[in-house]
Formats: sequence, structure tokens, C-alpha cells
Amino acid sequence: MDEVRVILFDLGNVLVEWDQSILLDDLILRHLPTDDPALRLQFKVWDNDWDRGALVDGVASVVRSFPQYAGLLGEYQARWPETVGQPITKSVAVLERLRATGYRLYAASNWASDTFRLVQNKMTFLECFHGIQISGDVGIIKPDNAFFHHLMATFGFRPQEALFIDDLEGNILAAQGLGLAAIQFRNPEQLERDIESFGIRMVG
Repeated sequence: MDEVRVILFDLGNVLVEWDQSILLDDLILRHLPTDDPALRLQFKVWDNDWDRGALVDGVASVVRSFPQYAGLLGEYQARWPETVGQPITKSVAVLERLRATGYRLYAASNWASDTFRLVQNKMTFLECFHGIQISGDVGIIKPDNAFFHHLMATFGFRPQEALFIDDLEGNILAAQGLGLAAIQFRNPEQLERDIESFGIRMVG
């Protein structure tokens, strides 16, 4: 592996809190007579599909196939911003320290294009990045190898000089399979230790 020059960050649950479970709990309670484990599993499938484009288009498509969930899905779309919490302060501090050292920093996130725009201005830490790749903008989601190939072609770096940070094991394995170094995020303290284990210097 070459010296790390490029560091790639996932966004949700690495730099900013994201959790749809509380909203989904509320919607199921109010729209359905009983809990529906199958629907919860189906939401994971729909989420992946929505991250390939826009939530508004994805919800409209699902409603055509599952009209019985029209009310629930419409409210989910309207209340989607509730799924995004606060920036993870200590992770953002690591990002800012890396920025001060001159590494090339990029965000690489699965996120629907329209919902990302809804909350983009609230994530002021995005100014730390030299570029951002959102899955909904490119029509490809992690862990598809094409997501990483697009990322490398767009921002002009080789896998051997990049370090990828994500909270999901599947995405980590995909990146490693292409020759990128990778860190699975668990908490900011572990992230800082693991970054330093690659010989990456941070100020502060």
C-alpha cells in the first residue's frame, strides 16, 4: 500500500446521527393495527432502492405497488428529516484535524439525492471535504464496486493511496476488496486510534 493521501468518510452514523427506527415505530403504531415485522424488513429493501435516486420518486413507486401503505409512506416522506440527528461532535473534530494536515478528504455516502439536499445546510462540517459523492446523485449504492470506481474516477485517486471509513462491514469489505485501506467505525475514540495506526498525522 502507498502512503495514504486520500481519506473517504461515510456520513450517516459516522459524522452525523441517522436512525429511522423511532419514526418507523410511531408510523406503524398509528397506521397499522399491529406491529408488522415483515414491513420493517421491507423498509430496509426500500431504503436501498431510495438511496439510488430520490425519496419522492421511490415512495411514489412503492405506493403504486403497495397502496395499502400509502398513508404511512406519505407521512414517512414528510417527516423524514426527523431521522437525522446531530453531528457526532468527536468524529467531526477528527475530520477537522485531518483537514488541517492537508489530506484530500471526500464524503462517500448512501443517501437519496432529495433528502440529502433537505439537511445539507445543517451539516456545516461538509465544508471540510474537497468533494462529495452521494449515491442518489450517481445512481449507485455501496457496497457495489461501481460506487467506488465512480468515486476514484471522479476525484482522481488510486485505491492504494486511499483510506475508507464506514460503519457497515459490508461496505468495508467491498472497499478492501478493491485495494483500499479501510476502518470500520464504532466510536470516535476508536476511529482516532485506527487512523493513527496507518501513520496518519493529525494536528491538535
